[in-house]
Amino acid sequence: MLSSCCIQIAGLDFRFASPANVFFPELANSTFLAFRRALEAPPAPDRLEIHLRPLAPAPVPARFRHVITTDLQSQIYRAGRTFLIQKFGAGAQTDALRWTTLFDAGQGVADSAGPAKAGSGDGLVLPDLRWYPHYQFLLTGYLAQRRGALHHCAGAVYRGRMYLFPARSGTGKSTLSRLLAASGRFEIAGDDRIVTRRLGRELMAFGTPWFSTAGFSANLAAPLGGIFFLHQSPDNRIEDLSAQNALRRLLPVTDIPWYDEPFSAGILAHCEDLAASVPLRAFHFRPDATAGECLEKALEA
Repeated sequence: MLSSCCIQIAGLDFRFASPANVFFPELANSTFLAFRRALEAPPAPDRLEIHLRPLAPAPVPARFRHVITTDLQSQIYRAGRTFLIQKFGAGAQTDALRWTTLFDAGQGVADSAGPAKAGSGDGLVLPDLRWYPHYQFLLTGYLAQRRGALHHCAGAVYRGRMYLFPARSGTGKSTLSRLLAASGRFEIAGDDRIVTRRLGRELMAFGTPWFSTAGFSANLAAPLGGIFFLHQSPDNRIEDLSAQNALRRLLPVTDIPWYDEPFSAGILAHCEDLAASVPLRAFHFRPDATAGECLEKALEA
């Protein structure tokens, strides 16, 4: 039981605070423990202050207009640069409001409200890190203003640099992650979501808590070495891509809030920076141990 907590993802501190006792049940999971940061540590330059309070369902204020309904029981509204996110229950509870988050994109602060913990008196339960869109929306909105983006891809570190492997769901990210992990020569940062950021002159890549079927998630950060767009194939081959071709492939696997022009403009500019700055290739791979051998040979060339 805690009254405050800090979780860091991609160099961004999510600093939670509440006058009530706050419970963090998911932090028993080693995946999420890896992203927890000591409150005594100096605050990161990039941080988002999140104030937690008990949920009190109320109508959406008239100043907000609806901008999108996600496919995971969530609604997003906007009033200027302030966003309201509502998370509803699943199954028979689809009409039950579970969480709300008010995000001031200009000030970098958020106000979240959720249910009390059963039998805890005034205690609150921290929203699950895996819930979309609260954390991913906050992270994407913050990065959009600071030369960064969240990508639907796997990531692996090899000789001190991280390489990204974008692909749509079910087309090879988890398969390749397992193969590279089994080789013993790659450190897997994640098999589903990776962040990239421009920090000074360096493009960096970061693991996140969000994983897919292979279950890979690690709090890793490394300079970005290149991007390989995945295609399963009967044989292994790697093809260089032009920046324009790669950009067309990168945009569909990047979280871009098209409903908000400032956010989308920032992420598009970052993607153009990626396409102009790192090696971009198509990786047609056979789903066996030879895929890792082919990749290593390309990286050592």
